Amino acid sequence: MNKIIFLLLLACSFLVQGQDLIITESNYQKEIDLGEFIYESRTDGEFPNSYKKLESKELDHDYVTNSLWFKFTIDNQTNHELKRIIYFTSGLMGELEFYRITPLETKLLEVYNLKGAKKKTGIFPKLSININPNERNIYLIKRNSIHRLTSKVLLTQDSLLRVKESKYQSFYSFYFGIVSIIFIYSLCIFLIYRKNDFLFYSGFVFMVGMTMLTISGYVEGVLFSSSANRFLGLFSSGSIMTMMLFCYSFLNLEKYIPRAKYMMRMTVSISLFAMLTCLTPIYKLYSPLLGHLIDFNILVSVISIIIFSTRMVFISNEIFPKIYMSSWIIMFGATFIWYGVLFNFIPINFFTTNFIIIGNIFEILILSTALALKLKVIRNEGIIDKEKAQEREKYMKLVRVLSHDIANSLFIIRGYLRKFKRTEDSELKNKSIEKIDKASLHIKDILDNVKAEQALNKTKSGVKISSICLIKSIRDTLEFYEDRAFDKEINFKIKYEFEELFVQGNHAIITNHIFGNIISNAIKFSHSKSNIDISIKQIDGHIVTSFRDYGQGISKPELGKIQKQEDISSTVGTNGEGGTGFGLFLIRSYTLFLKGLFNIQSFKNCELGNPDGTLVEISFKN
Repeated sequence: MNKIIFLLLLACSFLVQGQDLIITESNYQKEIDLGEFIYESRTDGEFPNSYKKLESKELDHDYVTNSLWFKFTIDNQTNHELKRIIYFTSGLMGELEFYRITPLETKLLEVYNLKGAKKKTGIFPKLSININPNERNIYLIKRNSIHRLTSKVLLTQDSLLRVKESKYQSFYSFYFGIVSIIFIYSLCIFLIYRKNDFLFYSGFVFMVGMTMLTISGYVEGVLFSSSANRFLGLFSSGSIMTMMLFCYSFLNLEKYIPRAKYMMRMTVSISLFAMLTCLTPIYKLYSPLLGHLIDFNILVSVISIIIFSTRMVFISNEIFPKIYMSSWIIMFGATFIWYGVLFNFIPINFFTTNFIIIGNIFEILILSTALALKLKVIRNEGIIDKEKAQEREKYMKLVRVLSHDIANSLFIIRGYLRKFKRTEDSELKNKSIEKIDKASLHIKDILDNVKAEQALNKTKSGVKISSICLIKSIRDTLEFYEDRAFDKEINFKIKYEFEELFVQGNHAIITNHIFGNIISNAIKFSHSKSNIDISIKQIDGHIVTSFRDYGQGISKPELGKIQKQEDISSTVGTNGEGGTGFGLFLIRSYTLFLKGLFNIQSFKNCELGNPDGTLVEISFKN
């Protein structure tokens, strides 16, 4: 009996105080703003005892821990049944309970709760109403959510809402696509170059995108059928944290503004605390306190970032601070338009309503352009560093040659000189002279290789290219190394189809540096009394010269270095011959310089039925 009396008093009080939304023939087909007809109350109890009119024509509330109640009356004065949808423009409505008040009871009509929903509900939180002709109904909406809320409440037809939601969904899907692509791309660039700018930027794009899409209702209404707005504090805190880290790294604040590190540490610390708290029940219990802490952190951090970036524009000669500042100017413009829509001095339409997301799209694209420019700088720095490393490696090799290979030959020369001076035996003297001569020739070969490598880059622009006969180059090379091959009793077997096979190149380079080093290595690593096969043939418009020895071959690790165009160390020959390790470098470098192709294969332990040894192929266009 008491409950019935309470409901009667409640209904009567509303009849006196409330303002009805009257549906007539003139507004029956229109979308209607319910804001001026809504009364609100806040209570932790079952139903509130009193209501007050909304101060504005929209729901505008701070962080809360208790439930919010909204009450309104719709009077259908037409002869048509009124089937309509009540929808909210904010995606942060949370769980909604929809009641109808009658003199006898307060009936629960519908519950809007994405947690455990079987199907996706769409962009806007929505409730359905059905009012008979000439019927007047009183409704209650209970909102359970901890988030700050700014939302319009609109009454419309289902068909009109479907069209509107389709437009919004397409736009948010486009935004989601941009965010996803840039996030994945930036993350991949980070994994390749290991530069923190791209890691922080990928995190920033992801967190900001999720924040925007959660507020809009796209995440929980379209992507997932679950309540995602409980993670809004995590996304927004992650956004400002990654924004600060990106600013600190991208603008190199550690170098130009050292004290910025204290602001960066404060932002990161508060953000991490808020993000971890959002994953626990503590956030729901203390949502007003933690919500304002997150807002304070965002406000102070954004002001600090603007100050840092403005200062960098004036103290840095680089273009990156200017580009970064331009992205903020765009966001300021977008925020101004958004506030203009909020306070009704800018017309409301699809674009002005979503201009803050449009501004965010342009901000992301501008920062992506800046990162693309920085990627170019990183690549150029990488090329310079690589060239410097190659130069250091060359000089280190030169030092190694002078301190080791040539020193060994000089040691041999000094040893045999002492023997020559001490002995009177003519046979021993002749042997000493022979050894000294071989050691001096070895020094000459080493120096020639060193000079050839040092001259490689200097001679590229001045090399005379002409038509070269490969058969003549082969014969000149073999003539030069004839004595060395004779000492190891090595035979050359030459096979070719035509006497005159010409390519475009330089005779000295092909003879001395390419074929010469190949033949020298083949003799060095061949066993005594073995063969070296040389063949020249035409294949698909190319002339391929092959050199096959049957020596000790090349180990797999060394072969891998050669194929990756990495330098290799000197290897001792089959008779103890020394070297510099420059030979293959010169072969590959000069072949590529003449626009040829270089290929090398090694056979060890009778792999694939082939005798041990090495095969080198040089290919030039015919």
